[in-house]
Amino acid sequence: MARGADLEKRGERTQGEQHRSSAVATKRDDALARAIAVLVLLVVVESFAVLVGSWRGDAGNPAFDGAVGEVTMLSIEGTYRIDDGEWRSADGSSFDAALVGVRSVTVRGRLSCAVPEGERVNLRLSSTSCVVRVNGTEAFSFDGRSGAGPASEPMLGWVGFASSGITESDLVEVELRSASRWSSLGDYELTFRTLNAGDADSLRRAMTQLFFPMFACGAAVLCAGVVLLLVASLGHLIGVPKERGGMLFACYVLLGGVWIIFCFDYVTLFIPHPQFTATVSLLAQDAMPLALVGYVIQRSVGTLRRFARIALAAMAVVEATAIALKTAGVCSLFDANILIVALFVAVEIAVVGAFAVHAVRSRNREMLEAVVVVLPCTVGSLLEALSFLIWGVSTGFALTAGIAVSAAFRFVALYAYARKQAELAERARRAEQELVQSRVAITLSQIQPHFLYNALTTIQYLCTEDPPLAARTVDDFARYLRGNMDSLTNDRPIPFARELDHLRHYTAIEQLRFPQIAVELDVGEERFLLPALTVQPLVENAIRHGLRNRAKGGTVTVSTRSGEGCCLVCVCDNGKGFERALDVPDIADAPPDFAACLDPTRSHIGLSNVAFRVRSMCGGSVSLRSRPGEGCRVTVTIPR
Repeated sequence: MARGADLEKRGERTQGEQHRSSAVATKRDDALARAIAVLVLLVVVESFAVLVGSWRGDAGNPAFDGAVGEVTMLSIEGTYRIDDGEWRSADGSSFDAALVGVRSVTVRGRLSCAVPEGERVNLRLSSTSCVVRVNGTEAFSFDGRSGAGPASEPMLGWVGFASSGITESDLVEVELRSASRWSSLGDYELTFRTLNAGDADSLRRAMTQLFFPMFACGAAVLCAGVVLLLVASLGHLIGVPKERGGMLFACYVLLGGVWIIFCFDYVTLFIPHPQFTATVSLLAQDAMPLALVGYVIQRSVGTLRRFARIALAAMAVVEATAIALKTAGVCSLFDANILIVALFVAVEIAVVGAFAVHAVRSRNREMLEAVVVVLPCTVGSLLEALSFLIWGVSTGFALTAGIAVSAAFRFVALYAYARKQAELAERARRAEQELVQSRVAITLSQIQPHFLYNALTTIQYLCTEDPPLAARTVDDFARYLRGNMDSLTNDRPIPFARELDHLRHYTAIEQLRFPQIAVELDVGEERFLLPALTVQPLVENAIRHGLRNRAKGGTVTVSTRSGEGCCLVCVCDNGKGFERALDVPDIADAPPDFAACLDPTRSHIGLSNVAFRVRSMCGGSVSLRSRPGEGCRVTVTIPR
């Protein structure tokens, strides 16, 4: 019994080590979550600081006011020059120049229509400064920065001024110069393509109508992110199981919604603080790859997981450095993003690509579903990066579409995952119910009325003929019943030594009635665990159906030994065996005709339930081999 207690403690220590190993993995995941949380906190603090600063500093920026009217599109018919070069004839809003690296564009000519005195002239600037001259006199100027200092973000939005009365014969000159380290021809063409006259309300209506699909998409993605976040954090309260990486992908979708809403210039018409809107857009754009790589980390394993962790750490350091430089007033996020965009997209593609290859090779369904989710937004990021690096302009449409498609796929995958988990939970519930039922059935099968009657009759006889033996038999019988009753509530494996004690109590009673039957024990290994009532039912089957009806009796041998990574328990008898030869390597996977091969009065409960409990509780197996006239051998394999 001391050895059995020691074995139970050893089993508990093994389970404790498994729990500690699981706890270590959980701590690593918690550390990753904390690191991302710190970065998100930095983003929130930076956004708040910029918001406060922009609210104080934007008072002097050109604002929109005036009566409601109509927006009139304007164009300048005349000449233009690139980087103070020679003057060329202007043909609409397109210019003949390099796509990237243009530092200034100046257009001189006459407006397509007059702008009455007091009416607003609206210019949409994209990281450029602006000077407007009418007949050689400066009518408006803007330095291209939405705030003060070198770390302020370039203007990405609308500015305007009140016309002093510009006629179709007046000479108008508009000079645009890059306000950042990165300049593209598309930034200049955008300003001249959208030049218009009209009050602020009319401009808002026009831009809302133009960009409503994008705004609606951003709002939908934002709502989807909120729903995914609620499901990831609180879904278990309503029966939706938690999924690895669910919180991080919800953050990615949330950030995507914020980026879609803030990345388009129309937002400055509703939030007249361009420093704040630009910073929020840039921070969301940078944080999205971090969340996506974090999601891949949660869904990957092994070397890929380590590689992705290193990549995420490097990205986090780069982003934290950019935020620190902006806070210190050294560099704007817009200028830092010239490097960050290329770096983050390259890392994102490398991590997602490696993840996809691993998923395809391993044929892991869970990983393949995750690949389907992350691929659309990754492709969108790639297309936007290529557009930005090659043509100098990023429309945002490709990434917007990618985020929306990924969010939709995520909802489909989440539904499939929840449904699968529900099925697994139902299957586990049924297995647990079957396990309980089998435990009850096998216990009751061992306490059948005829056994009780025979045992009590034997004890009654011994009370007269051999009182000391009667006392010992009563003790064996009581311990036998206690062992059977304990198995009803015991849902964990027990030491083999305890099962052996239960077997001895049973055989002591049976051998009083059948002295011609011998039970031999050859215990080579007993330091292992197995389900209660595993060996005794097998010995009972051997006695009842193999040896009891033989005049000369027979022998049941119970032996144990160590195997490769397992322990083997063999119960053999030299009885009559089955009517035909049987070799069943795993009773749980036996063919349908296996039960028909057994004597109906024999051991369907004994064998099937033992096999079921051994597989369910230990991951082991039960095999059977029998030859007519040679007896039967049942082998129980228990993994270590």
